[in-house]
Amino acid sequence: SLTIESGGEYDATNGTTTITSMTTGQYGLNIKSGATFTHNDGTVSLTDADDTLSMEISDKLYNLSLEGGTKKIRSNSTIENKLTIVSGDLYSHNGSETLTVTGELEIQSGGSTGLTIAWTGTMTFGYLDIQSGGTYKATSGVTTMLAGSTLKDDGTYTHNNGTFAVEVGTV
Repeated sequence: SLTIESGGEYDATNGTTTITSMTTGQYGLNIKSGATFTHNDGTVSLTDADDTLSMEISDKLYNLSLEGGTKKIRSNSTIENKLTIVSGDLYSHNGSETLTVTGELEIQSGGSTGLTIAWTGTMTFGYLDIQSGGTYKATSGVTTMLAGSTLKDDGTYTHNNGTFAVEVGTV
């Protein structure tokens, strides 16, 4: 697991930082408010196969890859480039957290969003790629894609009675 306390700093590799488990009762990735995470355009990969690997992210990550089990976001989160859900479900702790991916959200076969707990907070993406076998359960709030973005849907898209909007501008 990786915890960066307030006032602490972590200078990540421009390659991949792999986190394989979580501290009991804690988080797999916990970037606390006041901590500094310098991503260096690298990828953070969470590969714990156990259910409920939690993430508390107060700083922005560049690339995030999730594999195995369920992954819970416990704060409003921004991924500056790409979020890849290889397998398992990514969901919001209480439903209302927001998720912003300035680049691509790629949901591969066996990956999903919002199946464990339905999202109600805003979700914003530059590009959404739901591959065959992948599932995107939209927020019951607003899913926003930037103008000029693309939705590639070979998997399952569930609208969840939410709004799908295309917005002019940048995240």
